[in-house]
Amino acid sequence: MHRSILRPALYIAGLSVLALNFSPAAQALPGQSVPTVTQWVKQHPLLAPFKRGIGELSGLPFYNAQATVKTGTVNFAMNADRADKQSRQETIAYSTGTAFGGFTRENKAGLDLIKSIYDNGIVSDFQKSRYVARVDFNPYEHQFYRGQRFGYVVLRFKEATEGKRFFHFTVVPLSDLNGRIVGTQQCRKQSAFGCE
Repeated sequence: MHRSILRPALYIAGLSVLALNFSPAAQALPGQSVPTVTQWVKQHPLLAPFKRGIGELSGLPFYNAQATVKTGTVNFAMNADRADKQSRQETIAYSTGTAFGGFTRENKAGLDLIKSIYDNGIVSDFQKSRYVARVDFNPYEHQFYRGQRFGYVVLRFKEATEGKRFFHFTVVPLSDLNGRIVGTQQCRKQSAFGCE
């Protein structure tokens, strides 16, 4: 699952995630139109333009944009609604062979990576969010947070694969957060390894 999402596509020479000082003029967030998010990604200095596909399991439109930085590979993915008109969730997926404390409310490297894709507004909302649930699977764990503006799902793979560690930070509408928690809990009741 995580290998296919995180294939490197573009190398930006000398770029360090921690040194990025990009503050996008417009936010591309869940709830906005697919063309708005697509245009935002196209203008983003870190990300390659979106490539569109269809989710193997859900059948829903799926978009991803990739970049390789000094410390690893960044992938920005958007899932759209069935009509392919609106962003329903967005994920920053990061793989690295170097030490990384993950996407937490305290880890500066993780917060800087979120800021490099979005801006201080999302970072601040995540930092002030309330931790609401954790669902632990054998290969990975999910942590759920409720912010004022959005819900956040942090996924951490427990073991390295081919020397790399994988981390996901997903932004969802607040209205979808409880459903995500319940769905993940139901999945955990069915299997300790995740659901297809």
